[in-house]
Amino acid sequence: MKYAEKYPNATSAWNSRMSDLEEEGLLYTDKSEPCLLCKEPTHFIDIVSEAPFCSEECMKKFYDDMSEKEKEDLNATYKLSIIFENLSYDQMTELQENIMGFNTPDWAPSHFVKVEQMKESDKNE
Repeated sequence: MKYAEKYPNATSAWNSRMSDLEEEGLLYTDKSEPCLLCKEPTHFIDIVSEAPFCSEECMKKFYDDMSEKEKEDLNATYKLSIIFENLSYDQMTELQENIMGFNTPDWAPSHFVKVEQMKESDKNE
């Protein structure tokens, strides 16, 4: 089903956060962009991939076509973006310094450690 039909009263995500959209993992934007799969214009953006999708079918096909590793990487990136939004300036500075030296700060969440391990395994491949 097309999101425009499913959410005909949707407004800009910044102006009015709609719980139905959030539950589905979507944001509505004022700017229309082509759907990632079918190229049809859409105002709906997937929160995790940050890609525009016009329908449930297009989004499902996108995720069905992804490998498990790609899905894990995408989820890890999304979770890290949430963490970064909530870091203080000092924590962000410490994190940047530690990333350069590949040391994980004690306060870093466990999934951050997983992302760091994935980076190391990618280097070894």
